[in-house]
This record gives sequence, structure tokens and C-alpha cells, in this order.
Amino acid sequence: PKKKAGKPERSSGEEKGAAPPRRSKLRQAQPESSLVSLQETPASAEASKLREADAKLQLASLLNYLAIEYKEPQRHFLMAEGISPPPPPRTKRSGSTTQEVSDDIVAKKNEEAQHILEGALRFKSSHVARAIHQQLTNQQVDISESNYTLMIETAVAAADLKCASDLLMKMETAGGCPTSELLDKVMDLYALQKSKREQQRQATHATSSQQSAEDSPYPGQVLLPLIPNEDFIRSK
Repeated sequence: PKKKAGKPERSSGEEKGAAPPRRSKLRQAQPESSLVSLQETPASAEASKLREADAKLQLASLLNYLAIEYKEPQRHFLMAEGISPPPPPRTKRSGSTTQEVSDDIVAKKNEEAQHILEGALRFKSSHVARAIHQQLTNQQVDISESNYTLMIETAVAAADLKCASDLLMKMETAGGCPTSELLDKVMDLYALQKSKREQQRQATHATSSQQSAEDSPYPGQVLLPLIPNEDFIRSK
């Protein structure tokens, strides 16, 4: 017999008045591990704050040094035509009458120089590294190995091979011991600049050869040396 059209019959497992099955909430609830990974931990937040503070301190130290202490001497202004400025005054040579610098002052000067050199390393300023070395030497301050390392790394970052070599030699003269990594950086810079000079030399040689070929009266032809004939040799 045909079934009457209407509501579909319930399955055997469903009864009248039974509540519909609830959907699983596993998809809605996120695991705690994912929430922890998205949130920044207190330790990482503290480390990022310390890095930002160090970067600000390095930049402030570098700017204060460039604005106040690092000044090129200029003794005279608006000189009249035909008149040369007088010679610079003589500097006092350090002799036996000089006083020794205390350890506290040496530590303080090295700490101040470290902040300035870290800022100079970020901006690749080799002239600042050279000026810091000259200033500490004039003040008779024993430069620490860490500051020597920062000076040389700054010169390497600025691709100033002469400055890096000079500072490395002065570090060894002062009794410092450069690390193998620092020596490798200087040697890599030397090899890089040597290859660049070789490439420039080859490019210059190729340009000159091309120019001489264009100026030749027989362009595109190779001129061979003249070989005397046998009859010419016999006649001689």
C-alpha cells in the first residue's frame, strides 16, 4: 500500500520527545597551547624592552659624542687673502711627570667608549672608532680588549681595511689577543678588496685593449710581425 505524504517517519533509534543531539564544542574551544603561543611571554617582552633600551643608549651616546666631543679643530675663520694662518700650537709630550689614571676612571672611560662604539658599529662609522682610540690614548687610558674588538669590527663593517689593520696592530702592541673570528673577518675583508682590485684591473685592461683596437688603422685585423724572406737574408 502507498504511504501517505507527510512528515518523514522517525528512525528506530529516535523516540518521541527525545532532544536532538548536541553539536561537539571541540571546534569552538581552542587549545591552551595555541593561545600561549600567540601571546608574548613575560620573559620575551622583558628581553625586547632591554634591547630597545640598549639601542637607545647606544644612539644617545653616539649623538652626544658627535655633537660635543668629536669636533675637527678649526683655529681661524675668514682669513684675508694672501695671509696664511699661523702654525698650530705645540702639543705637550707625555713624559715622566704624567700622573697615572686610576682604575675607576679607566673602567668608566672604557664603559662610555663601549656605548659609543656600539652605536658606531650600527652606523658603520670607522672614523668614530679611530677618533675614540686617539682620544683614549691621549687620556692615557688602557683600552680594553672588548673595545678594541668593537673598533676593529666597526672598521670591517665600514669596509675600511686600513683602519682595521692599524687597530689590529695597535691591539697586539698593547698586549691584546684578538680572537680567531676577528682575524677571519679582517682577512675576509682583505680577500674581498683584493678580488675587487683584480676585477677593476682586468676591466681597465679590457677597456684599454678595446680602445687601442678601435684606434688601429686596420680595425678587426690582427697585425703579425714581419718575417724576413730567405732571399733577403742571403742578399745581406
